[in-house]
Amino acid sequence: MIIERKSKLTGALHKRDIDVTKDQLRRWESGELIQDVCPHLSAIDREFIMTGITEQEWQLLSQCQSCHVCSHSREGAPGPGPKDRWP
Repeated sequence: MIIERKSKLTGALHKRDIDVTKDQLRRWESGELIQDVCPHLSAIDREFIMTGITEQEWQLLSQCQSCHVCSHSREGAPGPGPKDRWP
C-alpha cells in the first residue's frame, strides 16, 4: 500500500510502498502499538508510518555536528525546534 506522510523532521512530503493493510493502519490509529499491529515491518517502515521521517533524513541528522535542522549541537541543549526546510 502506498503510504504518504509529511516528515515531522523536515516538513517534506514522502511516499513509500509499505506492506500494510488499511485494517492495520486503522488499528494503529485507534491506539494499538505499531510494533504489535505490524511486527513484520522494519523499524524504518514503522517509523515512516508514525512520523513520515525517512531513513535518509535520519542518516543526515545523525551525521550533523551542529544540526541545521533542529538548531542544536550534540553537546548542547535543544534549540528552538525544526526549521521550515531541509537544505
